[in-house]
Amino acid sequence: MAKPDVISDEFLGGRFDRFASFLSDGTLRITEVKDPKPEQDWELTQITLRDWEEIVRLRDFLNKLSPVTLGKEIIVHERASA
Repeated sequence: MAKPDVISDEFLGGRFDRFASFLSDGTLRITEVKDPKPEQDWELTQITLRDWEEIVRLRDFLNKLSPVTLGKEIIVHERASA
């Protein structure tokens, strides 16, 4: 099976150590590079959302969030079932 092409990349957090990639096989891959240094093998941690349904569920979850202000009481909502 051929390696899927990257359709779109987005760097997260303003640094080049974390990014999300949408691939031609319909998956979304989130990657973190631990301690990236030139001319070294990079240790990668990857999470792959396997299909559009998982991507939409993550999008909907993220859209429900709001920034947390430190020092204020935080209300914990019950986790939705999978």
